[in-house]
Amino acid sequence: MGEFLPFKSKSFDWVVVVTALHNFESPEKGISEIKRVAKKNVVLSILKKAKNFRRIDELIRKNFKVKDEFEEEKDMMYFCEKA
Repeated sequence: MGEFLPFKSKSFDWVVVVTALHNFESPEKGISEIKRVAKKNVVLSILKKAKNFRRIDELIRKNFKVKDEFEEEKDMMYFCEKA
């Protein structure tokens, strides 16, 4: 579902994705769609125990400028800008 967002490009000032990317069939496509619909700011969180955590962490760092990050008990949170 998150791999195909039904919105125009640069539709949102902020895109917030909370503990969902690890459930996407294709996190790569999800990240691509997030980038497409965001004007600039993106907040993402990933469940730390997700089996694809490292891959999603790499995708976030490759596709966004991580301005800040916080490690919570269960999640890793990233506050980003479009690169």
